[in-house]
Amino acid sequence: MNPHNVPSIRVPPYLITEGRTTPDIVLALESRVQRLVGGSLGAMAGTAMPEKAAILAACRLPTPVAEIAGRTRLPIQVTRILISDLIDEGLMAVETGGASANDRPDIQLLERVLSGLRENR
Repeated sequence: MNPHNVPSIRVPPYLITEGRTTPDIVLALESRVQRLVGGSLGAMAGTAMPEKAAILAACRLPTPVAEIAGRTRLPIQVTRILISDLIDEGLMAVETGGASANDRPDIQLLERVLSGLRENR
């Protein structure tokens, strides 16, 4: 496995998502998600697909969806679909809040996302 916890063998995105092109839960690029305490990597090790395990490993703290995609090197839509699955499975949660009063993302949040994406070039 490489340093980003993503398997080096790549499969087509449609196989990873089982042909789905949209997630069940709408996730913006700046949506922050986190692995739940009960969602341990050990419990997922033998059963989860490596891409889901990599996403869980990247989410010890609340992390923007865009940053997770960068860390795992998965396409953004695949990342959204897998995060949506993990939320449905009770292994992750979306952090609520973070938007300003005018329903725009917080500028500091966007700066952190940009910084994270630059680090993963």
